[in-house]
Amino acid sequence: MSARPYAPPGRSHGFVLVAVLGGLLIVAAVAFAMLFTASLESMAVRARQEGVIARAALEGALALTLAELEVHGWPSTVAGDEPGTHGPWPQHGLPVRVTVQQLTTDDGSVVVRLTATYAADTTVVGVERAQESMIVQLQPELAVLRR
Repeated sequence: MSARPYAPPGRSHGFVLVAVLGGLLIVAAVAFAMLFTASLESMAVRARQEGVIARAALEGALALTLAELEVHGWPSTVAGDEPGTHGPWPQHGLPVRVTVQQLTTDDGSVVVRLTATYAADTTVVGVERAQESMIVQLQPELAVLRR
């Protein structure tokens, strides 16, 4: 019985391993790109949603302040609020403070600027600079002059 001489495997045997690993690398790169794109889109949607909620809260606080001014008259201080400020309203889910500043007019009517901002102790992310304001005539009759 004669022994066969040892012959190293041909190059074609090693090519299969490299081709399989290359294919897996391409599939992994495509999967990573799709995951990255999906996460960016979900972050953008989440930021847009938080912005809509923040704006709605600010507009709600302006409406509540306007209602308080209508009920209590001007100048008004609701129990527990500092003079010139209204809110926050935790029972309504509004961590917003509204400052009331009287504006001067020539005809003697009472005109105020309402500025709603999030309270300093709020934990809502990304709303530190959010602000809404409106100018309202309280007397002789209630009228919104500018949003």
